[in-house]
Amino acid sequence: KVLALPEVVGVFKDAASTEFFCIALEDLNHGYAVLDQATGVGFDDMKALFLKTADLHAHFWESPLLSSVPYLSLGQSSSSYTPWFESWYEPWLADPEGSTNVFVPLCANPPFNADPYQGDYGPNMRKLIALLNSVRPTNNPLRASQRLCQHCPDPHSILLVGGRQNPHGFVKAAGEELSKRPRTLLHGDLRSENIFKAKAGDPAASAPYKFIDWQCLNPGPGGVDFVQLCTACMQPPEDYARLDELLQAYHTRLGEIKPEAAAAYPYETMKKDYVSSNGRGITRVSSDADRCCQQ
Repeated sequence: KVLALPEVVGVFKDAASTEFFCIALEDLNHGYAVLDQATGVGFDDMKALFLKTADLHAHFWESPLLSSVPYLSLGQSSSSYTPWFESWYEPWLADPEGSTNVFVPLCANPPFNADPYQGDYGPNMRKLIALLNSVRPTNNPLRASQRLCQHCPDPHSILLVGGRQNPHGFVKAAGEELSKRPRTLLHGDLRSENIFKAKAGDPAASAPYKFIDWQCLNPGPGGVDFVQLCTACMQPPEDYARLDELLQAYHTRLGEIKPEAAAAYPYETMKKDYVSSNGRGITRVSSDADRCCQQ
């Protein structure tokens, strides 16, 4: 009711197995166009999506369904919230020093070391690479993360517990902090390619946006949903300077629909959850570099 879905034409499953199935949906090429991440999403669309996310979260705020539907809580515990992208950290947690060591020489070679690099990497990406390159030689991912977080508006929110001196403690502390929040229903993977926008004037479009890819549906704190919604898709990149405007629009809409939700989940707490969840992606950098080198 709050986020428009493609019409389900049919569901087919293998009678001999619970693992193989097919869901046939309406063809969204008629009336809609995907919000392509490479092209980018403009500020007006992004603000509209933040408001739609607030509609979803307000509708399911502390809903009994969050506990009564068994599959929503698979893999979760009451003492530590685990977002689906927790699996990103597994290579880093398995070998944090090794993953870090492989990142340093990677940054010392083309295209990362070019100045300026005339290719796919724009000036903002080059700044990030230079920053990462400056902190990685510490051979200590947590210390490197701490130094990197100094460049963020709220470094303590990213680390959550500054005294943790090991990566497993870092991830554990983040989960424990998020488990203290009120819960709502999260889409879980609101990246741009999972969102289709109505083509202007096309009568085949029945809603401004339609949303797909719901397998990461889970109960959790609202701020976590912004990680995928915001990451690597806003164009021009300068619009990220207006991120507070988007977060405030979400929180205002949440309060308009469900005042008790905005009261129980203050703006600064919501922002902290987004920043901390996004900051945990720092741990992914080393493991991604490791995989790139292996390939």
